[in-house]
Amino acid sequence: MRSAGGARIAKLVRLMERGGDSMSSEPCRPSSLADSLGPRQLVLLIAALTASCQSSPVVCPAGYVNQAGTCVEIDHCAAVTSLCDPHATCVSTERAYTCICLAPHWQGSGFSCAPADCATENGGCGANATCSGAGADIACSCAPGYAHVAGGCALITCSMNNGGCGPTFTCSGSGLGIQCECPSGYSSDGTECVFTLCQTDNGGCDPNATCAGSPSGVVCTCRAGYTGNGVTCTELTCAMNNGGCDPNATCAGAGPQLTCTCNPGYVAAGNGCQPCGTQSCQVCNDCGDCASGTLDTCSSGICNASAPTDPGPQPCQACSSCGCAWGTTDDCGNGCDAVPPPDAGSSCEACNDCGDCNFGFTDACGYGCDAIAPLDPGPQSCEACNSCGECGFGSSDECGNGCDATAPDDSDCYY
Repeated sequence: MRSAGGARIAKLVRLMERGGDSMSSEPCRPSSLADSLGPRQLVLLIAALTASCQSSPVVCPAGYVNQAGTCVEIDHCAAVTSLCDPHATCVSTERAYTCICLAPHWQGSGFSCAPADCATENGGCGANATCSGAGADIACSCAPGYAHVAGGCALITCSMNNGGCGPTFTCSGSGLGIQCECPSGYSSDGTECVFTLCQTDNGGCDPNATCAGSPSGVVCTCRAGYTGNGVTCTELTCAMNNGGCDPNATCAGAGPQLTCTCNPGYVAAGNGCQPCGTQSCQVCNDCGDCASGTLDTCSSGICNASAPTDPGPQPCQACSSCGCAWGTTDDCGNGCDAVPPPDAGSSCEACNDCGDCNFGFTDACGYGCDAIAPLDPGPQSCEACNSCGECGFGSSDECGNGCDATAPDDSDCYY
């Protein structure tokens, strides 16, 4: 049977553990009820309360961790390697972290930041460029003497599209010092270099020759009906190598009036004459598909080939970057009647095992979510209590559910 002093000690211990109204506001300190105890009973009470305080674990709320009995807020930015842009600040939240671009001079998602004004890194325009506008309306233009190359501005040189001089000019210099000059024997008409040596005495060519220019100088070519090197041209006659006609042709006339006529049993083919029945021919359908054959005689012009049948409508598809729509073509297989589906981005979310999610957007085809899943919080402390307020402490699973503590038996509670 317990003594009255022992009952009072037990009552004080239970009040201490339950935070009852008879206790003071300071943790683990008795109320004036202890004044009724004797010296020995008071020592036992202090020992019991000290043991109770020392054995009770510190339970920290979500977003905090127990460090030597003190709940300290978790700094998620320090706990992991931050994916924030160098021009963003990392902000720790209850279960993860977020990134915020350094306003007002930087803008973006935080994971990627770009200049928000022209005063910040020239608005991202790079060197040798002029920035204008602000925010989403920033525009970059190359300075005079520079051109857009691979996302930046590069000094214009003669290796870049001949410095803009045009194909017949000679380019020299760079940037604003580009010079466009015509080679010797040429003069500019404002848009190209024109060969001018032929304008005087036919450039030194024979009167029966044409004069033209080349990088090496004047080029002389005898006209039809004449032969020679262009500087000297002689009239062709049938007495000279059959006038240049095919051996199976008859030559007549001279000079520009010289003609070649294929002999009986032969027909003109290219620059010569072929025996009848050997010329190739084609018969084609409406779609341009052709079958090849030969002509049966020199006069009938009847091709022995049969034209392929027209193919009729063909299946076809018109595709966007994200997918295709099906249709049919016209009778010749052209002109697909399908309309490609529109490209469209979509919202997306990346979630951790605990169901905490960050939202972002995919690319135009619905792939590649730009959201980053929050960190899993890890096991959490928890408690299971009986009807008397006595508690057992444990830990939950990684998502903060399922306490592994068992509530103490309340059969020995004192009221």
